[in-house]
Amino acid sequence: MKIKLNYSKITLIILLISCTNTFAQFGASASCNINAICDYPWCNQRRGVVLINFSENNTINSGSGSLLANEKRDGRPFILTAGHLIDRNNDGVISNAEQLALQSYTFTFNYQSANCPNPSQEPAKTFSLVGAVIHKFQPVFGGSDAALLELLQRPPGNFNVFYNGWDNSEDEPDNVHMIHHPKGDIKKISYSIEKIKIKTNGKRWRLKGWTDGTMQGGSSGAPWFNENKLIIGQQMAGLTPNDPCSVTNLTSDAGRFWYSWDEGTEFFGKLKSQLNPNGTGNIYWQSFTGEDACKSSYFITNANDLHTSANVNGMPIGFQNNNPVFSNPAPGTRSYDGVYMASGNIQATSNVNIQSGTSVAFYGNQVILSAGFRAISGCNFTASPQPCLGGCDVGVGKMPNSNNGEEGLSKLNTDPSFTEEDDVLENISLITLSQNMLLFPNPSSGQFTFLTSSEVSEPYSINIYDNIGRLVFSQSNISVPSISIDLSLESKGLYFAHVTMNGATYHKKIVLQ
Repeated sequence: MKIKLNYSKITLIILLISCTNTFAQFGASASCNINAICDYPWCNQRRGVVLINFSENNTINSGSGSLLANEKRDGRPFILTAGHLIDRNNDGVISNAEQLALQSYTFTFNYQSANCPNPSQEPAKTFSLVGAVIHKFQPVFGGSDAALLELLQRPPGNFNVFYNGWDNSEDEPDNVHMIHHPKGDIKKISYSIEKIKIKTNGKRWRLKGWTDGTMQGGSSGAPWFNENKLIIGQQMAGLTPNDPCSVTNLTSDAGRFWYSWDEGTEFFGKLKSQLNPNGTGNIYWQSFTGEDACKSSYFITNANDLHTSANVNGMPIGFQNNNPVFSNPAPGTRSYDGVYMASGNIQATSNVNIQSGTSVAFYGNQVILSAGFRAISGCNFTASPQPCLGGCDVGVGKMPNSNNGEEGLSKLNTDPSFTEEDDVLENISLITLSQNMLLFPNPSSGQFTFLTSSEVSEPYSINIYDNIGRLVFSQSNISVPSISIDLSLESKGLYFAHVTMNGATYHKKIVLQ
């Protein structure tokens, strides 16, 4: 008797098993993974990525996901993740039991190292929320393996979260970054300059190899970002050997955001109907920038500023007869849980009336309500002097000795042998390479040139580290404006150059390919 096997499906089942991690734990990820906090330019995007944990058959499973911005910019806590984290039997249907189980999933923000080296003790999982409902779903077989969830609670102001932007175009990215929780470990970042391919009739991206970092179980659902820091898909599958760091062409697949955007049934398949509900016909946002949950201030002059669209729903609280059930205000009413959080002041003028049936809350350093402001009977209105924290340089997860540059690290100490107690570099100022300094070509096959147009008034030095903090190049007492740097004997990947000149340390990421 001959048995015909469907190898494509068998392979995919293997991929799924390897991508959803069980026994999630601190310190379990591969050594070549890079702590996400090390890569300053991705600080905002990092703040939007969340660790997802759930219990199944007496084991703790883990995955990753990301907050998404939406057209209304109203802070609804939408989470993009992998569909197979919810559809546990991979039958392409979200059952009542799976919907119910989702309400006990845990979503943990800011689970990360405080510095580039791995910490000796596990960071606290302080910033956790429990429960979500599912709005949109794409199956792993025949779809893009996507799930759009909504948390049952908006992340509070002290969570310091960021709502990531997205790109639903067909454009192929020049490079890919993935921010994830491999093996349920603290937040990591992976990077690839390899050519990305479109597979499975346009439903997924495929990548052959990570330039730095890797993919493991627990990475499922993690956002893939293009060079513009916009989400283009979510990690869905990949083969993960025992030592993924030793595999240079490790295959990783991601469901394409482009496909998830406009495929499937209108109610349960297409992301666009939830993220861009006011779009009609072909008039939809093609890309959408991310935003901070915490604004610097608000000045509200009329009720139209308070999310008064009839298309906006209330907070989801569960399912009934396979349909979402919402809290007040219900679908069709004037407001969606209008929570306004500011690090500074919130002021509402005399023209603002909080209408009956709406829910509005102001949290700021000061809440100033002008004479004539009205909260009409039947509304739910809160005003409280509770300023939020927002940005890369404040609150939880802030960057040590942070800078606002577009390149490089925020902290010079990348040597894992250093500790916070004996870090002699703690107070060195860090800024990116200035316009009168160049480090080129970048990427390079190994030969780099450093050039400065500034007058060399005193000797300077250049140190280059790999992604685990190992010093691979060092030259001091340089008194000429240009030197050659040879890294041709080093492995391909991401490196960090530090130039100390005239009392300041400048830094830049370089890629060896």
